[in-house]
Amino acid sequence: MLAVAALAAGCGGGHAHEVLSETASKLGKIHSGDLTLRLVVSPRTGTKGRIGFELRGPFALRPGSLPIAKVAYTQIAGAREATATFISTGTKAYAEVNGKAYELPAATTEVIRRAAGGGSGGGFGSFDIASWVKHPQVTSAGGNDHVSAELDVVNAANGLLELLRGLGRQAPTIEGDEADRLRAAVESSSFDVWTGKQDRLLRRMLLKAQLGFDVPPNLRRVLGDVVGAKIDFELAVAHPNQAVSVPPPPNPLPSSKLPGG
Repeated sequence: MLAVAALAAGCGGGHAHEVLSETASKLGKIHSGDLTLRLVVSPRTGTKGRIGFELRGPFALRPGSLPIAKVAYTQIAGAREATATFISTGTKAYAEVNGKAYELPAATTEVIRRAAGGGSGGGFGSFDIASWVKHPQVTSAGGNDHVSAELDVVNAANGLLELLRGLGRQAPTIEGDEADRLRAAVESSSFDVWTGKQDRLLRRMLLKAQLGFDVPPNLRRVLGDVVGAKIDFELAVAHPNQAVSVPPPPNPLPSSKLPGG
């Protein structure tokens, strides 16, 4: 009976860290799927000061070639959201803005091809997500394993700030006294990962944290006017490494008509 109870409670410690380490090591091996990448920082109530972004849609990265993709990028600022969609068939690339599709200039298409096709085919690099957690537990969830844990908030914050730098945004590293202040500012946190039992490819990662008002200055510069903030991060890839096909948009306009072009 004790063994049954232990199994029902889930396996913790070393096995959970092993599951996370294996999943992190294979992030760079994900080259296609249906992406959700979302980071939103919001106040305790209302939307004033809310900031963030979201990427959603199918993608396939191909070494040396344009990606195949239809990914919507949404920028979040307060109550306002603005969305533009990047579309690529693998041979031509387009931008969809306000319901109209525009062919991208050849120079821009070449930059995208080099950026997306210059690596080995994986698009996520490697997050050391095993170091982001404390007291992890792993349970079975159908064909996936589910790891739940508390956050090591400093390691997780620095991992997310590294993600922002990778997206071309300026972001600091939290260390020293600021790391201590950040730990003290956390009121609650959670971390959940779903990963394939057999392939250890990430299916979904959710990170949530509630911060108090005494946030380190470097992090405050990133958060802007949001204090007492709620942080929500999601990275999910449905159908990893399965084939993706994206048709061209109907009747695209020439790049010369692109707003701001």
